[in-house]
Amino acid sequence: LPPMIGRDREQAWLLARWQEATHGRGNVIFIAGEAGVGKTRLLSELARQVRQAGQQVISVQCFEYERGEPHAPLADVVREAVAIGGDALISRLSAWQLAHLARVMPELQERLPAGADYMMGVELQQRQLLRALTQLTLLLAHRSPLLLLMDDLQWAHPSTLAWLPALARELKETPVLIIGAYRIEEIAPSDLLAKIVAQLKGEDRAQELALQRLTVHDLSQWLHGLDADVIARIHRHTGGNPFFLQETLRALEEQGRLRREGDGYRLDNGELPLPLPDTVRQIIRVRLDDLSPTARQGLAVAAVVGRVFDLDVWLQVWGKESDDALNALEELLKKRLVHEDEGAFTRDYAFQHHLVQETVYQAIPRRQRQVWHKKTARTLEKLRGGEPGVSAEIAYHYLRAKEPKLARAWLLQAGDHAVAVAATPEALRFYQRALAAYPHDDAHRFERAVLVRKMGDVHFQRGEYAQAEKHLLQALALLRRPLPQAGLVRHRALSLALLRQTAHRLLPRRMRTGHIPVTPALREEVAAYTSLGWIYSLQSRYEEYLLVSLRALNASEAADYARGVAVAATALGIAADFMSQYRLADHFHRRAQAVAAQVTQPADAGFAAFGQAYHAYLTGDEPTMFKQAALAAAKYQQAGDVHRWALAQVLQAYVLTHRGQLDEVRRIGAELKAAGHDMEDAAARCAGEGLLGLVGRWEGAWEEACQRYRQSAALAAQIPDFMSLVESLAGLARCQLRLGRWEEAWETLQESQSIALAHDVKGDVLGLYAAAAAETTLWAMAHQFQARARWLDRAQEAMAQARKQARLFRPIEPEVWRLCGRYAWLKGRHDAARTWWERSLARAEGMDHRLDWAATALEMGLRLGDAALRDAGRTRLEEAGALGEIAFLEE
Repeated sequence: LPPMIGRDREQAWLLARWQEATHGRGNVIFIAGEAGVGKTRLLSELARQVRQAGQQVISVQCFEYERGEPHAPLADVVREAVAIGGDALISRLSAWQLAHLARVMPELQERLPAGADYMMGVELQQRQLLRALTQLTLLLAHRSPLLLLMDDLQWAHPSTLAWLPALARELKETPVLIIGAYRIEEIAPSDLLAKIVAQLKGEDRAQELALQRLTVHDLSQWLHGLDADVIARIHRHTGGNPFFLQETLRALEEQGRLRREGDGYRLDNGELPLPLPDTVRQIIRVRLDDLSPTARQGLAVAAVVGRVFDLDVWLQVWGKESDDALNALEELLKKRLVHEDEGAFTRDYAFQHHLVQETVYQAIPRRQRQVWHKKTARTLEKLRGGEPGVSAEIAYHYLRAKEPKLARAWLLQAGDHAVAVAATPEALRFYQRALAAYPHDDAHRFERAVLVRKMGDVHFQRGEYAQAEKHLLQALALLRRPLPQAGLVRHRALSLALLRQTAHRLLPRRMRTGHIPVTPALREEVAAYTSLGWIYSLQSRYEEYLLVSLRALNASEAADYARGVAVAATALGIAADFMSQYRLADHFHRRAQAVAAQVTQPADAGFAAFGQAYHAYLTGDEPTMFKQAALAAAKYQQAGDVHRWALAQVLQAYVLTHRGQLDEVRRIGAELKAAGHDMEDAAARCAGEGLLGLVGRWEGAWEEACQRYRQSAALAAQIPDFMSLVESLAGLARCQLRLGRWEEAWETLQESQSIALAHDVKGDVLGLYAAAAAETTLWAMAHQFQARARWLDRAQEAMAQARKQARLFRPIEPEVWRLCGRYAWLKGRHDAARTWWERSLARAEGMDHRLDWAATALEMGLRLGDAALRDAGRTRLEEAGALGEIAFLEE
């Protein structure tokens, strides 16, 4: 290769950006240019200089979109980072982050902490993987400044490109320089890469360097020994494209018309042969003409196998004798058409330049290409079929061989693998291609239904609920189980489903005979209902939610399909709990528990246990709640589902709070917050912040608790999770009240109430809101003397609502009855107040709600002048560390 001619200015500019990065001013640079203009060479030279200075460099390459596994360049980033940072780097990652990275680099599974294998089962989200990769990169940069080079971004998968803005936003005051290069002629303004470049430049987070062709002056520094006229003619024919120039010189050398002389060149006859090929592909074909027939055929086979290829695959596809093939390979290496590979896919060999491979490939007759593509697919099936990520490559070759029928299974497998590594855009693309390979006839309805259902689940995972619902409904239609549209038809379908479920309850043996076999079609039907149920529950579409849950349960009971029964019955039980129909809820939860032991999928078993725990929590059966919540947490942990694991932890934390174990609640809150951060799970972080706010309220750290609740509310709004949002705002109002900012507290409660009404929020959070509203109005009634009459009316309304919620949500009974006592006291009805307080003490004692008992005893002792009761209450609160409640009650 010639020295870096004509790139002094670009090199100096890149080195200046690198120096800025080493001083903590991280940046992203995009290098754009046509094929062969020298982008890769510029990156290589910069990497060489940085490595010579003893600093860290990671260099990866992207390959054609149709080939290779999703996240392959990101896997290379992980591999190189781990190779550089070693055990010291790995030890600084959380177990969750390490498990995420092990999805794209399976070797890391061996580094997971003992007992943490369950984390590999998590339904990974793209943001979680990208967060883990970002954290790995930043940790490596803390060790020493890091240069990250990514070549051929025009071929990068969307899931790989998604990492660039995620990382770019973390580079402020970080010693990381990212440089990505791409072929500008292959990028349209509507392409994802073009949008990302424009977005980051618009946010002032990236710069772009357009690489131009070389000038005649640049060539004169390269082609010493040739006169100016010859140099000008070479430049005119090659247009100053460095790769075209290089290939032209090689062709002239191989033809014996040009030879090296010192550090320059010499024309043997003193004249430039005419005509010169005027395109790079023409000059490559001139070079190929000088190959032996065997080498030329071997190169053609390699062009079909791929830009990078393994020796054993190439040999089997070609079918040539080993000695002849190796001799041909030696000739190709000597001619610098291929080279030994050191790149992303760890293949044995690679074409010297993608233009060489493209030129060779286009010259192969179409029928011959198809034959070799099919042989390549068969060979990969035999040699690599079990390896992750190879399914996409096998499918690619079958499609190029015009064998879509053979590609179907591999496209489906490629889609499933893409889902497993959170590459959802690629998953949708693979499923769509597989779907297109099936004829639209009755014989293939089921296969199409599976693919459409999987596409619906991917859209649901991406939060695209409208698209998810469309695909899931289409899947049910293909399974001949269409869901009726809104209106009378849907009402009739819901009535029939309810009638059938009633028959299941009244005639259980007759209706649950298993007369319908558990077929793949039934499993698909129930899976579609389950996903639709999640969508409808999130959107508060209760009629549709009940219909799909009832259909899932009826179909599952008729076939004795335990998994479907456990999930659907639990869903209906939770729905009944939300509507405070506890007897009906108890029936469904018991039905789920009856089959839970037969469910082998830990996430589904965890869902059944969580439903029972939530029901027990609402009805005040705390021993059952603890048992089932612990089981649910264990099952969700086994499944790696951090979101629902967090919900099970929260249930336990609420009861631990009532029992005065604030240190344990703080530990759970911190654990949830950390896991949510590691997993990029806003729900877990929301729950963690909320618990830390709850602890702060009891302990008296009210300003800090306000911040916790605000953060929890912001996360809940981001998800969106309106139940958690209402709860967080209610907690915030109680802290504001304790700080004496009662007007802010009342405004916060009004906001909380508006959200609850607008989104039809149900469940226990209404009880928490009602208690907060009652406490606030009572405080205002006691302190706002001029507006006492107005606040008395509000307090009366709030107390009525609180008593109603206490009947529905038993855990708040001790607190609500304490507030009833305060209300009666403020109205001068002291005997009634004593009755309510005694009732509160008895209920708190029976439920082992130690903080509620202590708060009631302290208030009762203070109001009634009972020193023994006052001291007992204060002592219990002090033992629990609930000093804030002492200060508030004694104020």
